[in-house]
Amino acid sequence: MNTNALLVLCVLLLCAQLAAAGPWWLPECRYRTTVTRATPFRDAAPRPVEAAIDFDRLLERAGLPGEFNPASVRVVEPATGARVPCAIRGEWDPRTRREARYLTWWARPQVGAVGSFEVYFDTDGAHLGPSPPGQV
Repeated sequence: MNTNALLVLCVLLLCAQLAAAGPWWLPECRYRTTVTRATPFRDAAPRPVEAAIDFDRLLERAGLPGEFNPASVRVVEPATGARVPCAIRGEWDPRTRREARYLTWWARPQVGAVGSFEVYFDTDGAHLGPSPPGQV
């Protein structure tokens, strides 16, 4: 992981909010969590965001059955409800002896705003409709 991605990862605060307030943008997904940047944006330049999200642990701690389905992940800009193209990758973490999953997308910040994105996901066996072109 390069220095920029590590820096972005360090400034993100992952808030597990499976029952978060606000509109539910994607009815095809049963679960969501929120990724929030810890500090306001200083400029409006588009930038990559990368967050390590332990989907399996979120499900486990919420007492929910099923295994995380990586194909179900969708990122939504909560201010507009727009889907944001994203990519998910796995990387073996020798410290935890588990695969760590990293979710990446492009943020289009507003100066002074704290970036916040909703990440929708589901488990294997859940029926998900096809993704629109260019969406994960």
